[in-house]
Amino acid sequence: MLFWAFFYSWICLTNALDGLKALNWLPPDWHYISGNFALVVEAVSLHHFPWILAPILFSGDILWQGITAILFWCALKDSGRSMAITAFSFGIALWAAFIMADEIFIAYVKFSEGTYFHLFTANLLSLIAIVFLPRM
Repeated sequence: MLFWAFFYSWICLTNALDGLKALNWLPPDWHYISGNFALVVEAVSLHHFPWILAPILFSGDILWQGITAILFWCALKDSGRSMAITAFSFGIALWAAFIMADEIFIAYVKFSEGTYFHLFTANLLSLIAIVFLPRM
């Protein structure tokens, strides 16, 4: 649980920094960003979708990652499994959404859909372990 809490917090932070750089709120020489905003812009532009869709999708991604991170941090404090199940559900849904977005934007040739499958699977396997393995 601690790993996933840090993981989602970190990707939310690096994506937020990427968004701030895209808004020119960070110096031009700032390099510690995810680089994902440029990928979203490219995926949206492949099929001439309106430009405004890229920042909307990217903002939604950051929000989703932030909520998922918060849920994982809360699950660390929760003695039951319900918060963990909720946190993993949000994580699994995020990667499922990315897999679907690759299909919708037909961006899987250009981008790494395999990464999303790996993260989807890792979240799913972690959830199965939390739910079905006995507590110690």
